[in-house]
Amino acid sequence: MRGCFPALVLLACLLSGVSSVWCEPVTVSYTDGRPSAQIEAIDREGICYGSLVGLAHTFGASLYWAPLTGKMVFKLGDGEIKITIMNPTVIVDDLVFNFPLVPVLEEGAVYVPMRFFTLLLDRISPEELSWNPPTRTLLVKPMPTNLSVPQIEERENGTLVTIPASVHFDQIQDTISDPSWLHLSIYGGKLDQTAWASVQPKGAVNQIRTYQYRNSAQISLLLEKGVTYRVYQKENPNRIVVLLRKSSEQTPTFCLKREALDPKLDQTLWAIDTVVIDPGHGGIDPGAVGPTGLKEKDAVLDIALRLKKLLEQRLHLRVVLTRDKDIFIPLQQRARIANQANGKLFISIHANAGRRRSAHGTETYFLSEAKTEDAMRVAQRENASIRFEESANSIEEIDSEDFLLRDVKAILTEMVSNRFLKESQDLAAIIQAELVKQTGLKNLGVKQAGFYVMLGTEATMPSVLVEVAFISNPREEKLLKTRRFRQKVAEALYRAVKNFKQKQEQALGSSPTIPTQ
Repeated sequence: MRGCFPALVLLACLLSGVSSVWCEPVTVSYTDGRPSAQIEAIDREGICYGSLVGLAHTFGASLYWAPLTGKMVFKLGDGEIKITIMNPTVIVDDLVFNFPLVPVLEEGAVYVPMRFFTLLLDRISPEELSWNPPTRTLLVKPMPTNLSVPQIEERENGTLVTIPASVHFDQIQDTISDPSWLHLSIYGGKLDQTAWASVQPKGAVNQIRTYQYRNSAQISLLLEKGVTYRVYQKENPNRIVVLLRKSSEQTPTFCLKREALDPKLDQTLWAIDTVVIDPGHGGIDPGAVGPTGLKEKDAVLDIALRLKKLLEQRLHLRVVLTRDKDIFIPLQQRARIANQANGKLFISIHANAGRRRSAHGTETYFLSEAKTEDAMRVAQRENASIRFEESANSIEEIDSEDFLLRDVKAILTEMVSNRFLKESQDLAAIIQAELVKQTGLKNLGVKQAGFYVMLGTEATMPSVLVEVAFISNPREEKLLKTRRFRQKVAEALYRAVKNFKQKQEQALGSSPTIPTQ
């Protein structure tokens, strides 16, 4: 390859009209004593461009590339930068910027102007970055930490994990995942991942992982099976304490799925007290767009906010929205939000779109393999939101017409638990009946199909996806524009949740008291 290097450089220069020459590499220098790194670089008209692959490797970022389109996603922690070769538009999370200089391709590798890319990278990095043009140095300054390495002590009755802190945190969220991971999300937390990597687990802690994001830190502990936990903060001095104990036979452990628990042990685990509402699409993903320009993302968000208000005021339920404003939330993250919130119902709200403008009516879906072509098309359209996400499949294979459906079918085939399949079907039927009753729209019935947004919730709560009306139909788009119709849809969904909640809790013998509305 090096033998033909001069000829390739000359050809690239002739094609681009701008000369590029190889130059001294970019130096990445750390103020905390870490070894410096070097990144391959080129010079174009006196401007230093650094290798995007080299930057990703140095900062431990993930890099996805679709060679045919020239699109790339640079993902670091919970932030991402999306660029396109020879295109000045750059997307950092949900914000759009214009590069004064465009990313370029040299010998099959992508290079970015260091001065401007450093500014963007600084927005998603947990460390402070600055560019020094004369020395061609990218300076990395760690942000001050407020979480020190933990002390792990074995006691007679369990294991005590103490995490010293320099501040008191307003919010610490603890969540669980299989096989026995305890995740602590500490908002405003900052830790030194290198120092934490040297901590040796012991007692009930088998493994420790840390993640530093821009606005939070996550500490994940892999625990022994059959362990219960308690997390709390203490002051003087500030610290986070995790108490781990072997559970007794009568105490349900945190790592058991809800379906494995005996409802007689604690009916609050089964009571429908938290509803997760998922307004479809959002941000850079508009969803379907009506004949006069109404966007699905805007209509369903308004319905979701109205439904939240009704459930909170009338049923006094805890309501969690996967988004409460016009932002893009990846499909998998929506299911994760539902699970972390310990949701008992999951309702994803959408507006339908048909190939013909005459298509009209309302329908409700539960998660299963699609049985009709229409259901498959609906799933394919809603699942297409994944094209806005960052994964090798979504970038490289999204052009395959049946890729999404084939992938969902494979996942559905491998699903282990269908514990809430019947409940999801029942909830869908109740919602469908109320929608038809309240809106007067054509009843298209209850259907089943594979939706990415519900994968991950199907084993932990009843989950449905509602297509309230056809935004592609001029008459129904007109309805979706009105506050009156949106309120009717919210009322229908509220009544459905109330009826389903009453039915389920009475079946458990808890005899809930539900306000009459």
